[in-house]
Amino acid sequence: MKQAFLQVRIRIQDRDAMLFHWIADTKTRRVETLRFTRALFGLSSSAFLLGGVIKQHLENCRKAYPEIVNEIEKSLYVDDLINGGPTVEAAKQVKETSTEVFAQAGFTLHKWHSNAAELDALSANQISETQETYAKQQLGVPQREKGAFRGVPWDKEKDTIEVKLPAKRVQPTKTNLLTKLAKVYDPLGFASPTTLSGKLLYRKACELKIAWDAELPEELVKQLSRWEESLPPGIAVPRPLTAERITNIDLHCFREASGRGVSAALYAVVTQSSGVNVGLITAKARLAKQGLSILRLELVSGHMAINLITNTKDALKGFSVSEMYCWLDSTVALHWIRGAGNYKQFVSNRVSKIQQHSNVQWRRVTSQENPADLGSRGGSVQGEDLWWRGPKWLAEKESWPCDNVTNSTPES
Repeated sequence: MKQAFLQVRIRIQDRDAMLFHWIADTKTRRVETLRFTRALFGLSSSAFLLGGVIKQHLENCRKAYPEIVNEIEKSLYVDDLINGGPTVEAAKQVKETSTEVFAQAGFTLHKWHSNAAELDALSANQISETQETYAKQQLGVPQREKGAFRGVPWDKEKDTIEVKLPAKRVQPTKTNLLTKLAKVYDPLGFASPTTLSGKLLYRKACELKIAWDAELPEELVKQLSRWEESLPPGIAVPRPLTAERITNIDLHCFREASGRGVSAALYAVVTQSSGVNVGLITAKARLAKQGLSILRLELVSGHMAINLITNTKDALKGFSVSEMYCWLDSTVALHWIRGAGNYKQFVSNRVSKIQQHSNVQWRRVTSQENPADLGSRGGSVQGEDLWWRGPKWLAEKESWPCDNVTNSTPES
């Protein structure tokens, strides 16, 4: 939305909360007290005010535009709208109707981007100098030639999204290592095994209690150098799993734990008229908490997996998601999750949270066929077909590994 916050007018009786002083005459230094009349960009309350206004406006338009209002509510984040359609005409209709709905409240939708050339008109893509903010003009920030999904670079011609990795070598200090890790923006976790390797190096530096700007020990410098050499400039991933109309989606989440990290990787088995496509849609990897046994870490990763698959299911509202599976390679953890025994507090709490989602089925997979194993150990994802596609048998249910039956023992 163009200048979204400035379209929100503050009620007259509330404007005293937005008083400010202004030097009206620089010679006499006469000061005036003025009031803002519009919501300001940067105030802590502005996002709430904008969200409330948009929500009320959409509610007012629901009767006249029921379908598009539902689509906008699912696709809107603050002042960014991400939507589309199965065909060019359908996407064009969404664009025109959305523009019409927001225009009724004084909001202008602009800077449109599309992977369809006929929709990606020059007038909608190019940002004129007058449209650039004053700050960007003064700083000489180049205009964006490519699109972005909420900060994730998007190549419209190839229809790929990319995780940028900082290729520049840094001085081997704890500060620079943390800065480099913080520059990686990867909300979907495609490069999470790669960043986990860097986090492991940072943990080692913290354990040595080195000063922030002191040079790292020689052995750690060598490990950092090898990690930096392995980093590609970026990791590009196709944005859609399929370009056809989707018939059904099955979700499969693999999880793994090691002494280094815990990980979960979520795959979608997408069925359409021409066949079945399988691919990674999101993943997570984080450092393993020190002091926990591997079995307890297995439950931590299981809890991570159940959160990941249920949150993704909620995000896919409107699509036909029929079955959800979680896969693990620990027989003991599988027995805990399936069982109804009395366990100690740590195990009991996590088992209870996992069992709240009875619509998710748990099965066992071997470590060699578990794609989340890479995420728990750390490493490069380039050329790792198991990471990007999951096990070869995933789309063929008759080829799945046999389901294990577990029995209680004094140890379990």
